[in-house]
Amino acid sequence: MADPFVGFASNQFTIAIASPVIMVDGKKQGVVAASFYVNKLYRKIKAIHAEEGYAYVIDAAGKILLHPDKTMLNLSLPEQTAELKTMYDYMVKHKEGVYEDSHELMTFSELYNGWYIVVSVSKGDAYAFSNTMLKLFIVMETLMIALTVMILMKMTQKSLEEL
Repeated sequence: MADPFVGFASNQFTIAIASPVIMVDGKKQGVVAASFYVNKLYRKIKAIHAEEGYAYVIDAAGKILLHPDKTMLNLSLPEQTAELKTMYDYMVKHKEGVYEDSHELMTFSELYNGWYIVVSVSKGDAYAFSNTMLKLFIVMETLMIALTVMILMKMTQKSLEEL
């Protein structure tokens, strides 16, 4: 598998995959190869919709192949920060799962070719709905307690009047 490159004829970011064909007495007799445009692959990855997040792809060595931020392309994930290196090491060890760092929540899975697809969402966005629901439950609980106390006071007052 070649690193992404700009195709000569297409002038588009391209990835080529090649594999030797073994035919006679174990001797390599040819090559099967295919290439595809990164933008087509990226459109499919962008279809993995995360409301406030984004998806990206890294190769087996940790090089960023597809990312919404074009400045990140071809950078080595483990060489960026200690936190990203820890994440990459975790991905290689577990092959798929969820990883949480100080800012983001990421889900990842290893593809059949050794690449990883990662969907990343900021923690604030990931937990926003839960936080909103928690606040709503606290307000509802407070209202229910206040209503219960008012009903009990009214019942106690009525009982005392009857005596």
